[in-house]
Amino acid sequence: MNHHLKRFVVGRFFASIADQFLMFAIPLLVYKQTGNIAYSGLVFAIEWAPRILYLPFAGLLSDRIQAKKLYLLTDGVRATLCLFTWFLLQGNYGNTVVILSIFSACVGICSAQAFIALEATLPRLLKNNELPQAQSTLQASDQLSQILGPALAAFTVGALNSKILIIVAGLGFSVSAINILTLSLISSDIHPVKRKIFEDLAKGFQILKSSVSLQKLVILAALTNLMIGTTLASSAAIVTGTFQQSDYKFGFLNTGSGLLSLFSFLLVPWFMRRYGLITVARYSYFTMICGTALMAFAPNYIVYALGFAVLLGFCGVFNVCMRTERGTIVPKEHLGKTIALTVLLNQAALPLSGILVSKFAPIYGAQNVLLATGICAGLCGTVLLLKMNSVPQHEAVL
Repeated sequence: MNHHLKRFVVGRFFASIADQFLMFAIPLLVYKQTGNIAYSGLVFAIEWAPRILYLPFAGLLSDRIQAKKLYLLTDGVRATLCLFTWFLLQGNYGNTVVILSIFSACVGICSAQAFIALEATLPRLLKNNELPQAQSTLQASDQLSQILGPALAAFTVGALNSKILIIVAGLGFSVSAINILTLSLISSDIHPVKRKIFEDLAKGFQILKSSVSLQKLVILAALTNLMIGTTLASSAAIVTGTFQQSDYKFGFLNTGSGLLSLFSFLLVPWFMRRYGLITVARYSYFTMICGTALMAFAPNYIVYALGFAVLLGFCGVFNVCMRTERGTIVPKEHLGKTIALTVLLNQAALPLSGILVSKFAPIYGAQNVLLATGICAGLCGTVLLLKMNSVPQHEAVL
């Protein structure tokens, strides 16, 4: 990667750190306020629903507006939201659950725009054979933030309080915005045709409809998100409630998965060259199923933390495979709108998982909900992966 892309990755790292702080703070604040896992699942669903509904528009903007402007806007708005939300919570100007629900929804929309802009930027700047290395580097950056973020959050909440984490997240978004402001991103030589909004959406749907391989990727990603969403929506309640562990233990829960992912990313390019992308995708997916099963049957925090590490750790490896494959299928001039549509469909599983936790976890237990989602993802995903081969060449040009 050149100098500009390296600085770009560093900026995204600070934004990822901020996301990790919010991932730690929001479920912890909600569960501490209510003591009810149903509210944790509900806030998780509220966080993801607006984000997903906004995705088609995020794709359209990514194809029409310069990436630098989009990153600057999303980071700046998220930093402002963090400051304003902390002010409301600190002054007790309203119900904590309501404030955090609105905050999560607004931040989610900005995160969706930043994510789609990122997904549309890389394939336009890099050649197909450079994508695995670039995606691995970005995933490694995300996983490093997954290691450092919760650890720093646990230290901060121990020394101060949970609410201050929102301010720290705001600082991370601010640093990322300043980096983007002083960075000259390489402009793409793609000049997309200006169409009306509904024509653009229809074009993305047409590309998805014509590619069986892309449809399989959408389903696999949705199944993965079902496991991830159920885990994240219930983890605060399981760790601090079921297993009666401290906030510190919850804060360090992501550290194991981050370390495992970081080690895996060092080997991903080599494994892809030697065994092929599909083989790496299969093994990482099956390993995620094992991690979900460990959490579902965990009798204590140690076993649960191991399953959590395996699931989230190998999710990063699986994401590298899926994003690399997707970047080679979709025509570059339609990346934004098409990727936004595919992400909308596969991330629909995230608010669904929050609703499942909210509705069924108080009745049957969070670990049984994890077991049910793991069985569903295991059966359906195995069938798809065993039938999946490399992308046919005729699908790469639509």
